[in-house]
Amino acid sequence: MNLQTVKPTFLRSHHPRKHPSSKRSPLLYLTLLFSLLLFLLYFFSLTPTSLILLSNSPKCPSHRFLWYAPHRGFSNQLMELKNGILMAGILNRTLVVPPVLDHHAVALGSCPKFRVSGPHEIRGQVWEHVVELIRSGRYVSMADIVDLSSLVSSSLVQVIDFRDFVSLWCDVNLDFACPNEFDAQPHLLDKLKECGSVLTGVKGNVKCLHAVNEDCRTTVWTYQNGNEDGALDSFQPDEKLKKKKISYVRKRRDVYKTLGPGSESESASVLAFGSLFTAPYKGSELLIDIRESPRDQRIGTLLEKIEFLPFAPEIMSAGKKFALETIKAPFLCAQLRLLDGQFKNHWKTTFQGLKQKLDALTQSPLPIHIYVMTDLPETNWSGNYLGDLSRDPIQFKLFFLKESDEVVIQTAKRIVDADHSLKFGSSANIHDGTDQIKKDCPSEVIPDVLLYIEQTLIHQWIHALVFIQILQPIQLGFSREMDSKSKRRISVENGDAGEDLVLTTLIGNGDDLGPIVRHAFEMGRPESLLQQLKHVVRKKEAEIEDLCKTHYEEFILAVDELRGVLVDAEELKGELSSDNFKLQEVGSTLLVKLEELLESYSIKKNLAAAIKMSKNCVQVLELCVKFNKHMSEGQFHPALKTLDMIEKSYLKNVPVRTLRMVIEKRIPLIKLHIEKKVTSQFNEWLVQIRSSAKDIGQTAIGHAASARQRDEEMLDRQRKAEEQNLPGLGDFAYTLDVEEIEEESVLKVDLTPLYRAYHIQSCLGIQEQFWEYYYRNRLLQLNSDLQISSTQPFVESYQSFLAQIAGYFIVEDRVLRTAGGLLLAEQVETMWDTAVAKLKSLLEVQFSQMNSATHLLLVKDYVTLLGCTLRQYGYEVGPLLETLNKSRDKYHELLSEECRQQIANVIANDTYEQMVFKKESDYENNVLSFNLQTTDITPAFPFIAPFSSTVPDACRIVRSFIKGSVDYLSYGTHSTLYDVVKKYVDRFLIDVLNELILNTIQGGSIGVSQAMQIAANISVLERACDFFLRHAAQLCGIPTRSVERPQVGLTAKVVLKTARDEAYHALLNLMNAKLDEFMQLTQNINWTSEEPTQGENEYINEVVIYLDTLLSTAQQILPLDALYKVGSGALDHISNSIVSAFLSDSIKRFNANAVMGINNDLKILESFADDRFHSTGLSEIYKDGSFRGFLIEARQLINLLSSSQPENFMNPVIREKNYNTLDYKKVASICEKLKDSADGIFGSLSNRNTRQSARKKSMDMLKKRLKDFN
Repeated sequence: MNLQTVKPTFLRSHHPRKHPSSKRSPLLYLTLLFSLLLFLLYFFSLTPTSLILLSNSPKCPSHRFLWYAPHRGFSNQLMELKNGILMAGILNRTLVVPPVLDHHAVALGSCPKFRVSGPHEIRGQVWEHVVELIRSGRYVSMADIVDLSSLVSSSLVQVIDFRDFVSLWCDVNLDFACPNEFDAQPHLLDKLKECGSVLTGVKGNVKCLHAVNEDCRTTVWTYQNGNEDGALDSFQPDEKLKKKKISYVRKRRDVYKTLGPGSESESASVLAFGSLFTAPYKGSELLIDIRESPRDQRIGTLLEKIEFLPFAPEIMSAGKKFALETIKAPFLCAQLRLLDGQFKNHWKTTFQGLKQKLDALTQSPLPIHIYVMTDLPETNWSGNYLGDLSRDPIQFKLFFLKESDEVVIQTAKRIVDADHSLKFGSSANIHDGTDQIKKDCPSEVIPDVLLYIEQTLIHQWIHALVFIQILQPIQLGFSREMDSKSKRRISVENGDAGEDLVLTTLIGNGDDLGPIVRHAFEMGRPESLLQQLKHVVRKKEAEIEDLCKTHYEEFILAVDELRGVLVDAEELKGELSSDNFKLQEVGSTLLVKLEELLESYSIKKNLAAAIKMSKNCVQVLELCVKFNKHMSEGQFHPALKTLDMIEKSYLKNVPVRTLRMVIEKRIPLIKLHIEKKVTSQFNEWLVQIRSSAKDIGQTAIGHAASARQRDEEMLDRQRKAEEQNLPGLGDFAYTLDVEEIEEESVLKVDLTPLYRAYHIQSCLGIQEQFWEYYYRNRLLQLNSDLQISSTQPFVESYQSFLAQIAGYFIVEDRVLRTAGGLLLAEQVETMWDTAVAKLKSLLEVQFSQMNSATHLLLVKDYVTLLGCTLRQYGYEVGPLLETLNKSRDKYHELLSEECRQQIANVIANDTYEQMVFKKESDYENNVLSFNLQTTDITPAFPFIAPFSSTVPDACRIVRSFIKGSVDYLSYGTHSTLYDVVKKYVDRFLIDVLNELILNTIQGGSIGVSQAMQIAANISVLERACDFFLRHAAQLCGIPTRSVERPQVGLTAKVVLKTARDEAYHALLNLMNAKLDEFMQLTQNINWTSEEPTQGENEYINEVVIYLDTLLSTAQQILPLDALYKVGSGALDHISNSIVSAFLSDSIKRFNANAVMGINNDLKILESFADDRFHSTGLSEIYKDGSFRGFLIEARQLINLLSSSQPENFMNPVIREKNYNTLDYKKVASICEKLKDSADGIFGSLSNRNTRQSARKKSMDMLKKRLKDFN
């Protein structure tokens, strides 16, 4: 057996106590005590054997034992042995001495953290390990290693070896079977295991056993410590431990009151503790707090004795021998063992401390002797401080022991031969009448005693340090306990007094003085040692002399009293002999009756146990029947509850092993069957819930659509009321009628199968597996639902597709809120993110493939309803609605293209005739509905509108465009819906309506009336832009007054004005072309007529008629500014045409008569212009202007040509006043063509000729000056 490293324990020399001075001598008390001991021995020698047998029980051992369960390494086991001795002494029980356990074969746990094995668990572990030690032949008792003879001989405590205890308790004599025969005799091991199951307390407290289940978590054992019994200990679980649900309460309990006489454990033959490990912690002890016993001298003496338990003599002798014969000098001891946790975890610090100590000793004689306690192989010394020491033999001399050394092997053999453990209790004495002989077994494995020899060396090392007066211990790696105890024992001072005390102590302990003598001679100080020894002798002689002088009278008195005691003893002996005879006579009959009574009690107990066992079996069978009934009815939850009750409460009490095994084997199969059944039902529910998801989604989306419609209707009513500005509007109280929709009306599905499956899976303890199973399957269903059909167009299947998704997430929300942790919010978010990502991708692809705005709008509306529905359940639908925003340009392109085609058809089918409304309803539908009226007064019918059919038809199309735009952009993520709609309406009016009108104007296929009507239509459409803006605001739900400000108008209104100007331009071009046709008639004028013209030319009448018709029509349909443009443009063009006629190459010359005719034509035009300017009301607007002014060039030319002094044209003042519009070149060219007619025969005699001659001279002068000017 390999015993691992332990903390050292030292032998202690006990000094006699100092009693208060009294007149009586201590020798008197010793004499009396010795006499009493002789008397008791004499008394028991006379006591008959039958007197002791009366107390023997036929069922339980007669002795009262105490057994405990040690753990971990040898230091802990030694501490627990001391505590076991203390407890056995207090409770007056025989201690069962355990073997030395393998290092860490049994672990307790952590008492400060309240994480320890229960007493019955650790007792079971110890029992199994001890049986294994016995079976493998490695059993070594603690009594073989530690010398307990002083405790037993002084009657402070009684002990028995574990093997003898097993022979008594289990009725198995281990002396009759060798260790290697246990495998061949399995019944022995079975019997030991069965016996151990009772002894460990697994089956509870039986008749002969009381299992102590208190441990360091609940109890601190005390003894005779005032009124502390039951009080709370100072160390309790802190808040950190309480948060971990550790709620133990530690109480201080008197072990004698709890487990001693008068307690329920008093009658038990065996008192079984768990671990007896204790240690100081936070001002208290972990388990045992018994440091002194002032009121119980026996226990006080026991506490002193167990403080330092010596090793067995064989181990002590081996240690001394190695120190004297091998080291032969004072030495240092260093413990450097890897199995020591302190060294293993802090080896660098340990080596550093050793180096510091050695450096401090380098001034002493060299070499320094060092004994190294280590399990490091020498091959591993090279990399550390040990290697440095071994390579310096001049300063340091190292010593160490190995397991293979002869001294270690011989010591182990002597320990085996000594067999100290079996001297305190013998199985031969227990198995009375057995004639078997102990079996001669082959030699067992010798124990590993290296560690214990090294502990003895430590003892020797301390004495060596005392002698050489080294004031501080240098041992490294040992516990604080050793340091403190060694300091108490070794108090070294400079001077002879300290050395005398040391010599006195060594002599009192019986230690060998050889090393001290040898060292004294080596140091050259033998005289000093001799003087010290003589001084000690003189001191002892003085003490003996004083003792004899003081107490000789008491000694004489004690002898006299002892003689009197012997006489009394003879009398007492006779009386006891007589009483014993009488007692034997009466006791024989009572013993027979007692045996009968005990047998009856045994039968009664057996019957009661049988009845109890039968009741347990009946209860279990009844529960099995109940379970089968539940299973047949499919009630799995009650079945599981019943099964759990059988398993936890009844199965362990079933006495029939066969029945118990059958039930134990069936329970896992039943649970597996229930799991499969519930999983099958859950799978059916998965299929059903998926098929119901579409109906759930459609119902929920339908409710959302209804709620949206109600909101729109309410907002529409409120908007109309605000627009109409009804009186008393503030008195109206608007109420929002909200239809209460129960969730059950939407979620028409039974989730009970899901709840049942989850609950049953939880009862089976596999709820986490069910979480994963549910989440994985639902995710697969979601991925399947997100796949669109390839056989059906998306516009036909989108509703069912989106409804399926909505129903899916409505169900998941319900499961999240009601299923009690089956689904996590993070998992739902993950599923929703997956669905949103796929929906976004799908919608983007589908929207890109659509070529109909209607289809796109329908899908968009349903998607927004889906978002509105799922938003109510807490889903974030913003990213999904953002996808719709990305497609809004595509939608408006499709919508614009459709509306473009409609407007193009309207323009193409327009007759460009003013609309005539015969009924008020037509007027309302085509004028009032678009705010095209110029006055709030209802006109008389029939009413002729200033626009053609293009205007109301285009307004309807634009209105539908606005409605479509608002419909698409509504319920999205836009915070400025109106601004976005306005942008698209503006773009539509500019890019579509304006463009089509311009194309029509620039197409060249219209006439004057069409151009005039188009211009009139554009003017009306300009006014309609304000309606479009208000209509968009109404649909967007904002007040119309906020869009009536000038700065918020449409850009299209300005663009339409440009188109109107383009129409005016086209109108003027067409009108001028028509006028040119009439002005071509000027070529028919006789420009050289000899006769003066009395009236106008013929062409002017047609021109006036055309102008009259043109301006009359324009007055009806065009605004006054447009009318002014038409009239002024026509007259200006006529004026230019008259001037151009004079400049025409076709007219080579003209005379004054022609000029007179043109003058007449111009007067007619001027008269017409003045009349029209006043009759149309333009005179009130253009007060500083007139139509006549646009004929000014022609008028100034005619005036110049008709002037009597045309040369005044060259006068700047006159020219600026009368001829400012005429050009020099034009005047020069025209004047060159002016030729007067030949004079008559008598012409020269008349006055006229004289005037003409003067005019001619003036004209000639003008011509000449114009030539010079040019």
